[in-house]
Amino acid sequence: MWTGSNHDVSRLATRWAGGDAARTRLALLMLLTLRGTPVLYQGDEIGLTDGVLAQEDLLDPVGLRFWPHYAGRDPERTPMPWDGGPNGGFTAPAAIPWLPMTDPAAGNVADQRADGRSVLHFVRDLLAARRGSPDLRGGDYRRLAAPDGVWAWRRGRSTVVALNFGDAPVTVGLPGVHRVVIGTDRSRDGSAAGPSLELGSWEGVVALSVG
Repeated sequence: MWTGSNHDVSRLATRWAGGDAARTRLALLMLLTLRGTPVLYQGDEIGLTDGVLAQEDLLDPVGLRFWPHYAGRDPERTPMPWDGGPNGGFTAPAAIPWLPMTDPAAGNVADQRADGRSVLHFVRDLLAARRGSPDLRGGDYRRLAAPDGVWAWRRGRSTVVALNFGDAPVTVGLPGVHRVVIGTDRSRDGSAAGPSLELGSWEGVVALSVG
């Protein structure tokens, strides 16, 4: 089982990606293509970051005890914003949720549903690719040779995943000719790749062998 966030650990988009959109997409691509069962915590699918809370907002006994050195587990437990309105559609506009939420206008489900380039659409398309691929559902894992800062592996017989965890572009060798099934840069979906693959900074792709 693989998880990047949960109710006791800072959200993936904050802890691993520092709020950066490219790194968040790369982390999600990694999470959803490794061998095993992936778990998405509430908000991962829209790249939701931890909430920023004041001392008077805290409910977690751990945060109350160790403030200001540690805010406890409440920042990752803030509510999910479903739309850009007051209280983010999570509860009635006049109600007070148990914890303040991040600014709903900065990122919410409704806006991302309407944006085909959003993190939400990326996650949905990635999950669909996983469901439709025997390699990604149950194929074995075999690490591939790659430059420093790149993690590349084969799933099953025909699928390669390559992730660039660096700030500079890199070239990755592929075993044969491939077609990009889905990438963090969605403009590459369906394009040819191999026998070499150029990856930009913090870019990743899932590619299927075509020969």
